[in-house]
Amino acid sequence: MPTTPTNGAARPFPALTAAQRYHLDVYGYVVIENTLTAHEVSALREALQKLKRDCIATGDPANATVRHARVSAYKPHHIHFAHIMESAPAILDYLAHPRLVAMAEELVGGSVRIEESEAIINARDPNADPNAPLAYGFHTGTRPQYGTYIEHGLYHCNFVKTLTNLTDLGPDDGGTVVIAGSHKVQCEEREIIACAYADPSLIHQVIAP
Repeated sequence: MPTTPTNGAARPFPALTAAQRYHLDVYGYVVIENTLTAHEVSALREALQKLKRDCIATGDPANATVRHARVSAYKPHHIHFAHIMESAPAILDYLAHPRLVAMAEELVGGSVRIEESEAIINARDPNADPNAPLAYGFHTGTRPQYGTYIEHGLYHCNFVKTLTNLTDLGPDDGGTVVIAGSHKVQCEEREIIACAYADPSLIHQVIAP
């Protein structure tokens, strides 16, 4: 049954199918295809490209702040924005998207708030060595037990990330990788990462064909 908050559109509940929820419990992530419409994707892409153009137009894109969004990392092939919430109506609509909010609430187990809003426009590094060993920037967020709990047999956590690919992303294009199941492991981060490098099948890469 959808839930209808007093300050927004109805949000579906449950937002995930039983199979999607099971996948999330086991692996710590789940991929939901075609969540946004083609129009929503187009509007978001244009808003982010405009933000990029406006930041470059400042003459100092590495330190630019435009419409309250700031550049936190800049290279000719890579730009990372932080606090993009107020930079364009299409971006705010995305961050408040009823389906996305509902999925976050289902995992958290209650009401949610936005802690961060970021975006990356990325291309292949022209100077990268294609034969170099793969290296990933693994990091953790909420640790098991401190920010997680079990309710009605389902895993919940108080910090959730929603990532959306706005362009096709193949297996050789980089993108998001996760260490499957690490959300429940209480070992030190460096030990988990070492295990993943020792057994690459533990590393799951998200693609968006």
